[in-house]
Amino acid sequence: MHKILKEINDAIKASSVAIRTLVGILIVIIIFWAGIAVGYHKAQFSNNWHSHYAEQFTSKQSPFSIPNDSDADNMPNPHGAFGQIISANLPLIIIKGPIEAEKTIVVTNTTVVRDVHDQVASTSLVAGQGVVVIGYPDEQGRVVASFIRILPK
Repeated sequence: MHKILKEINDAIKASSVAIRTLVGILIVIIIFWAGIAVGYHKAQFSNNWHSHYAEQFTSKQSPFSIPNDSDADNMPNPHGAFGQIISANLPLIIIKGPIEAEKTIVVTNTTVVRDVHDQVASTSLVAGQGVVVIGYPDEQGRVVASFIRILPK
């Protein structure tokens, strides 16, 4: 009888080790697939962001057209601009966007200016450079820049 109990006890220990091993493998597989899912979504977001970067700051509507209800999605973005600097007389710069509309940008002491990845002084903004501006609108219809990125040529 003692021998039978010992065999049963050994079988339970062996099955317990097998179950723990299977649970461990299952956890590793779940973590692996979660990592793949997160990586996929990060890559998809990055690709979509890159593909639609210019659209975030521009409008396809003429600056002189009168908006109606159907044009609500095509209103110019008051929180940013994208285009080429046509005048740089600090603290104001004027940017010509893709639809040939000009936007006046106010550069302040707190405006962060980056040339691709390096932070530079606002005095490095010159006519002819491509830029992306993120900021907020003021009462005069200008964009007060919080961040300006100089685009590579």
